[in-house]
Amino acid sequence: MKKSKLALAASIMILAFSQSTLAGDRFQASLNFLMGYPQNDFRMNVDRTFYGLSGEFFYQLPRSPFSIGISLEYLNYGTKKRIEPFSHDIPEVLVEVTTRNSIFSSAAVLRLSPVEGSFRPYVEAFVGFNYLFTYTSVSDPSDWPPDIATTTNFDDWALTYGVGVGAVIRVLEIRSHQGRPLFSLQMEVGVRYSKSGRAEYLTEGSIRREHGSLMYEPLMSATDLVKTHFGIVFRF
Repeated sequence: MKKSKLALAASIMILAFSQSTLAGDRFQASLNFLMGYPQNDFRMNVDRTFYGLSGEFFYQLPRSPFSIGISLEYLNYGTKKRIEPFSHDIPEVLVEVTTRNSIFSSAAVLRLSPVEGSFRPYVEAFVGFNYLFTYTSVSDPSDWPPDIATTTNFDDWALTYGVGVGAVIRVLEIRSHQGRPLFSLQMEVGVRYSKSGRAEYLTEGSIRREHGSLMYEPLMSATDLVKTHFGIVFRF
């Protein structure tokens, strides 16, 4: 019963949106501030808010309410810094050692939204992968570029898929003398639920140093996330 209601609602949206005509600005690129909230078992192991950035690129299918695109996301869920001597032989020189726990996500996205309008809500579905990794860098904070060396301590990946909703609001639009849209600046807000497979990952305290050696204690769980984003959109 629930599935039939969802199918009916989707059909109504498609019929309504298909009455619009494509204005000519088929491409859309966006840059967003991203926040992630771990769910279920993932939250039990990493009970904190993730922060990061995302970038997306979409192509509006001709005379269609559907867009296809790709989404790239980076989230950080923990950073730890300490000051250490450059080496045992050069204790006079101090460097900053930084360890970051991160997630990089890439997904193909199918989006359904009105073709035209200053306010365009949307629904979407996506599938891709999560790459979870922890890396440590040595840097001189007073110099640029700061990183002297970087090492990936631990990594794993998992399949991810999910759905999202949001809206795009037009702020500025430039048109040709014939009235054809050339470029528009928009604001976007949205939320996604990402259902992800099991993966191993490190958290704060998962790396221990004993007698000059490193000991890794990874955790394993599904990596479900709820993600919210807010940013700017360029449509052309």
